[in-house]
Amino acid sequence: MDLKSALTVEKDSAGVADRAAQIVTNSSRAAIASRGEFTLALTGGGSPLELYDRLASSAYRSQIPWQRTRVFWGDERAVPPNDPLSNFGVAHQRLLEHVPVPSDHVHRMQGERADLENAACEYQNVLTSVAGPHGALDVILLGVGTNGHIFSLFPGCPEIAQPTGLVVALRNPPMDPAVNRVTFTPLPLRAARHVIVLVQGENKAQALARLLDPTENISQVPAKLIEHVTGQVSILADRAAAEGAKSGFVRTSEVS
Repeated sequence: MDLKSALTVEKDSAGVADRAAQIVTNSSRAAIASRGEFTLALTGGGSPLELYDRLASSAYRSQIPWQRTRVFWGDERAVPPNDPLSNFGVAHQRLLEHVPVPSDHVHRMQGERADLENAACEYQNVLTSVAGPHGALDVILLGVGTNGHIFSLFPGCPEIAQPTGLVVALRNPPMDPAVNRVTFTPLPLRAARHVIVLVQGENKAQALARLLDPTENISQVPAKLIEHVTGQVSILADRAAAEGAKSGFVRTSEVS
């Protein structure tokens, strides 16, 4: 996949959120028309927060068939759901408590469990029961870490090259050994129908440049796993992040 052609640069983070919200809305309608259900995987960090606010707003809340939406997460830290570091907790506060998604359609990773391996196995079972044996979701949202990681797949993580399932527990993960994780492996990413990558702020400029650099290695820049997605990929960056990428990588949609 040519990632250069997947990149769109918006003027600012608000533009990125608007564009992403439009893609999510359109994807939800297409999924309902095709399969009767929309499946969405949320992400953590600061990248999706403005998008969550958009989707929870009156402008978008009524446009998405939340009653027929199932929500997953790409990764979670080993913390309770009310912990400030919980990806679920943040998404619930900014989005889910404001939209009419049925509670039994919200599939939380149970990061607080001591038996993380069993938690990961059970989550994989839920994922495959809803999305099939490959975990093919309609939309996966991604942020990119400053070190190029996605989900909890950090540079050097063995699951990048040799995934042992769709969902795994990571004990003492590289780059952040103090916090255990549960995470998607590259396999659900490959099977996704649409992956939306959110890249905002000048602190993400180098990560964006490395993502788009064809000479970079996936083991050191895990975000490059999106090259192997079988569905559609949309990389949405703001102008601040795009400044770190070579001008030849940029296809702009912004209004001057």
